[in-house]
Amino acid sequence: MENRSSNGYPPEFYIRMEHTRRRTVITFLILGSVICLSFYLLLYSYISVFTLALFCAFAIVWGLITLSEYREISNWEQITRIVPYFEKAVPGVDTFFNSGHSIARNYTKLDDIANKWGFPPLSDYGFEDDYLNETELHMTGKLKWYDPEQGLVTINNLLDHLDEINDASERIKIKADLDRLKFKLKEARDLGVRFCFHLRIDSGYTGLEFDNRIGRYFPTWQDQDPSLEV
Repeated sequence: MENRSSNGYPPEFYIRMEHTRRRTVITFLILGSVICLSFYLLLYSYISVFTLALFCAFAIVWGLITLSEYREISNWEQITRIVPYFEKAVPGVDTFFNSGHSIARNYTKLDDIANKWGFPPLSDYGFEDDYLNETELHMTGKLKWYDPEQGLVTINNLLDHLDEINDASERIKIKADLDRLKFKLKEARDLGVRFCFHLRIDSGYTGLEFDNRIGRYFPTWQDQDPSLEV
């Protein structure tokens, strides 16, 4: 696959995109084969017209679901973000839903700045995910946690060298995202909670994912007041 990491986003972004495209092609090949086989079986009276209709209806529904997932690729750049993930809930500003988009978009530039000036880049803290354990995405599901103090070194240095981002509007957005990260990591440091970075390509967070995750992106009402837990 073409190495497109120089376009700005982390390499994992393009790996997932390619994975989704490949999965879409395979799905439609399977569905096409199922429909052709169904017509063949109908031709030789192995199945009824009703059974054929069921097969076709199933194939159409599955195909539409797959197609909708593929079409979402065009929106990936609007929803992709790099966010902190903590061992346990950390209070403070939101760094999950409305933050991290500019950092993801300028990931390569920010890592280049870090490498140029000799401080740890953002890539040193991610992007293994305990929920997305997929070999094709080069994820092992084995998390490595980091001291927030280490992350603050990177964030503070990036803030000091933001003048190397030529686009003024992007520079403002990156600073806002980095300031949020800085505040959150300070909270984590004070609480003694370790972190790592995740690459999120979505706009939501399901209860199933919440229940199956080891760490936390944000505090829930139970985290804020355990006495309210039912």
